[in-house]
Amino acid sequence: MKQVVLLVCIVFFSLPFVSGQITESQNNMSLGVQFSLETVLEGVTVSEAVKLWTDHMKQFGSVKRNKKADEYYITGIKINQISLGSNLDVYARFAERGSNCTMILWTDLGTAFINSKDHPKEFDGLKSFLEDFKTDAKRYAVQKELELAEKEMKKLQKEQDGLFKENQKLHDDIKKAEERIIKAKDDIKTNLKDQEAKKMEIDKQMEFLKAIQKRMESLGKK
Repeated sequence: MKQVVLLVCIVFFSLPFVSGQITESQNNMSLGVQFSLETVLEGVTVSEAVKLWTDHMKQFGSVKRNKKADEYYITGIKINQISLGSNLDVYARFAERGSNCTMILWTDLGTAFINSKDHPKEFDGLKSFLEDFKTDAKRYAVQKELELAEKEMKKLQKEQDGLFKENQKLHDDIKKAEERIIKAKDDIKTNLKDQEAKKMEIDKQMEFLKAIQKRMESLGKK
């Protein structure tokens, strides 16, 4: 049982590292199967990744799109972080991966695509360059998450304000109801006094009526 728990913990804690790492592979692109770097941009959609990449590469030139190959490319640029003397052609492709985005990056030195075996120095520079972009993408994803959390917080606070106002209204209703009860009790007392006074008027009027009836009866006998 302990071994199972340990294995689960190892898998769980290793997931962010695995999903976030950069791996070297060979992938098919517009120029055939070429060496590439592949990674996952966490919490970023394809459209967001494309915009982030386009903005990131503006310092070198304009990124264009090859719709047929579903690639974003920029050619004849110099990236000192990768290679001081070479003009580079850089190709990128993005694909949805759940709530994340897979990115494949090919970099052509002009004579060959950068790979760890033939171009170790350029490969390290390219990997570092991609790491920098991943950091920008992660910063964007966290900022997006923060904004969503802030939006949810505002929503909850608004709901809380609504509940507070409702509570105040209920207390006001109770206060008004209590005031009506107090007034009704006073009105009852006044009503009882008015009934007593009216009863006295009725009794007085009854005596007066009886007196008139007696007078009428006495006139009838004569």
